[in-house]
Amino acid sequence: MIEPAAEAAREPVGGIGLMLAAIAGMAVIGVLAWRAVQRQERGDAALEAKLKADDERAAEGRRLDGTGNG
Repeated sequence: MIEPAAEAAREPVGGIGLMLAAIAGMAVIGVLAWRAVQRQERGDAALEAKLKADDERAAEGRRLDGTGNG
């Protein structure tokens, strides 16, 4: 007779379906988090001004450096 513990050890719990469901769930959570961050950044004028100022400083640094690389 096969013991129940040995039987369970041979077959993964939930199998590949459970693994695919977990991956899909993580992907959905990632997309929802990304959308929430994008919405918050889009509505944040102070953050947008800081990013623009940073881009301008970087462009000026590249111009002075003479590299012109992005």
